[in-house]
Amino acid sequence: MTRLDFSPLNALTVGFDQVLNNLAKIPTFPPYNIEKTEEGTYKLTFAVAGFSKDFVEVKLKDNLLSVRGTMPKADNEKDFLWRGIAERNFSTSFKLADYMNVLDAKMEDGILSIDLKQEIPEEKKEKSIKVN
Repeated sequence: MTRLDFSPLNALTVGFDQVLNNLAKIPTFPPYNIEKTEEGTYKLTFAVAGFSKDFVEVKLKDNLLSVRGTMPKADNEKDFLWRGIAERNFSTSFKLADYMNVLDAKMEDGILSIDLKQEIPEEKKEKSIKVN
């Protein structure tokens, strides 16, 4: 596994040490994409071949989105000549921005998609103040 060294960037990012440390710990399984579909709307897409939706859970608590997959134990061991599909449990989480909501989570053809939208209340949005 390749590990990135972000320490040279610490001199340029005073106060963001934890952010850089977290980037170095980004999980690689299952592979996933983060897509910005429009302003304030995002889609997380996970490649979860071999998992059924009954064994995948998505939870949101205190701005922490957790995605977990648990592969059930096989009743009988199969005699594989080649095993290229990973059948291991996974758990990954994402710290979401304030006011980020999960709109939908669906699984189709081995792909788990989670739609997110940031819905900032009017009183929290930036306002222009007219200078007299």
